[in-house]
Amino acid sequence: MEYIDLDTEIEIRFKSERLDMLQLGYLNLGMHRILNRIALDMLTAEGWLTGPLPTDISSELVLVRGVATSFENGSFVTKIRLKVASVVSRENLQRFSRDFVISVMANIAAGGIMPSPPPKLPANPPPVVQQAKPDINKMVQDVASNGGGKVTIRNYQNNQLDSEVTIDIPSKER
Repeated sequence: MEYIDLDTEIEIRFKSERLDMLQLGYLNLGMHRILNRIALDMLTAEGWLTGPLPTDISSELVLVRGVATSFENGSFVTKIRLKVASVVSRENLQRFSRDFVISVMANIAAGGIMPSPPPKLPANPPPVVQQAKPDINKMVQDVASNGGGKVTIRNYQNNQLDSEVTIDIPSKER
C-alpha cells in the first residue's frame, strides 16, 4: 500500500518517573489506534475513502502511519511525520491534513482526562469523534497502570506552535 505524506509533523513528549519499553509500547500503540480511529471517522463522514482499508498482518487498521523523524535525549520526545494510505483522493488531502491534526488534539483533550494546562487549539475545532474515546481511555489506563506520566502533543505550522495538548496521567499501578 502506498502512503501519501500529509506534510505535517506532530511532536510527542512523554515524561515519566518510570520510563520503560512497556510504557512506550502502550503509548505508541494507543496513539496509533487513536490516529487511525479519527482518520477513519473523518474520511467516512466526508465520503473521501476511495479504496479498501489497509490493515497489517494482525488486522490492525493502518490507514495512517506515524513515521518517527527524530528523537531527543532525556524524556521520550519524538517527531512523527504523518502519512495516509492512498485510499484518499489527492484533492482532499490538504483539508484532511489540517482538520485531522486538530481533530486528534481536540479528541485527546476531550478524552476523559482533564488536560493541564488548558489545550491550545484553534477556534472551532472539528467535532469530537465519539468512537475514539475507548482508544483514548485504553491508552490512558495502560500508561496509568504502568507508572503514569505526562504526555504533551504539539503541532507546528510554518515553524510556529499551532496547537498543543498536555495530559497528566496519574499512576495507578497494581
